[in-house]
Amino acid sequence: MTRLLIVVACSALAVPTLAAGQCRSDTDCKGDRICVSSQCVDPVRPEQKTRAAQPFAVAEREQVLPDPGWGKTGAVVGILGGAGALTLALASEQAQNQGRNGTALGTVGVLLAIPSMLVASSAGTSVKGVERSSGLRIVGWTAFGLAMIDAGYLIGLGMQDVPVPRGYTTATGVLGLIGIGCMGIDAFAAASEAEVRLEALRKSRAAYAPSLVPIRGHDGRLVAGFGMAGRF
Repeated sequence: MTRLLIVVACSALAVPTLAAGQCRSDTDCKGDRICVSSQCVDPVRPEQKTRAAQPFAVAEREQVLPDPGWGKTGAVVGILGGAGALTLALASEQAQNQGRNGTALGTVGVLLAIPSMLVASSAGTSVKGVERSSGLRIVGWTAFGLAMIDAGYLIGLGMQDVPVPRGYTTATGVLGLIGIGCMGIDAFAAASEAEVRLEALRKSRAAYAPSLVPIRGHDGRLVAGFGMAGRF
């Protein structure tokens, strides 16, 4: 009878202990599990922490603020350069119509058109945070490429003193300006959109920034208080 009472008492003492939790230390858990809040759990691996934090890091990297860069300036410089190249093409055409060789003027026009196109293209690349027009870029590069092919052909004819058909030199200059103009318009439009988005972002942040706001006291006088000012 005494032994039975001892066994029952020990069982009664053990039940609360088991009910309180599965473990009291890491040694009570099997394998590499650890004791956390009286529960045996698997330990968190370093690579699991890295994977858990990776989506947030990727999201931060992908968030690009609008930046107009030097899109407008490059667009203006590029288009002015293309206009200058067209002017030289017109001068070359006039020289040919007067019986003179205008190859030198045409060559200078080509040497001016190439960097102008590169400036207009780079200006669009400097704009960040907005989408550019792929159609304008395709038309721009296609028109400019055709213009450069025609220019090379015309320069070859001029170097051999072969008469160039009327209107070909002018048409080549116009085609080149169209190519540069498309790239310049794309850069200018993208920079303008980036400026609008950036200004809207600045206003939205400033509208809800902590600031001093007027508060009317119990005596009816206005006093300065620190709070959030915003438009709703």
